[in-house]
Amino acid sequence: YVYFIFPSRGLELAFALSIYFKCVKHGIDCVLELAKPVDLDRIPAEIVNAAKQWAERKLHRKYYKLWELQF
Repeated sequence: YVYFIFPSRGLELAFALSIYFKCVKHGIDCVLELAKPVDLDRIPAEIVNAAKQWAERKLHRKYYKLWELQF
């Protein structure tokens, strides 16, 4: 098992989600948890969109403001 621990801010959650999306894309079994399993439908769309972009390429600067968003 591999564990990542991030602060509960939007930018870090977007990064964790990008890792999750890469795992799913490549068929790697993984689970994303926030002290319990994460319901992706409850995560703000802006964070999910940032994560999807980050999973494919470099994160656009406009998403850096997520660093200030507490989740």
